[in-house]
Amino acid sequence: MCACFWRGEDRLAKNRETCHKGKVISYHAVSEEWFLLSSLALPSLEQLIEKEQILELMGLLTERQRDIVILYFYYGETQWEIAKELGITQLQFLRRL
Repeated sequence: MCACFWRGEDRLAKNRETCHKGKVISYHAVSEEWFLLSSLALPSLEQLIEKEQILELMGLLTERQRDIVILYFYYGETQWEIAKELGITQLQFLRRL
């Protein structure tokens, strides 16, 4: 291959990293990050609708009921842990859930 081809390759390799305001940016690394971001699954329409419905229904609960639902379903705390934390019996917890 001619020397001009290799000069072009060298120039391309040097251009992969460039200085911008004193920082070195590797375009190769940036493109890898974009690739990783593009591979993340976006929520489906069904998931978005379900989330909206959950938020709407959570708005109908009292603050204490919301706390119980969040602790139980989202944080995975046991009935006993939540009852103890709220200062109620496990039976009272079950009635409120």
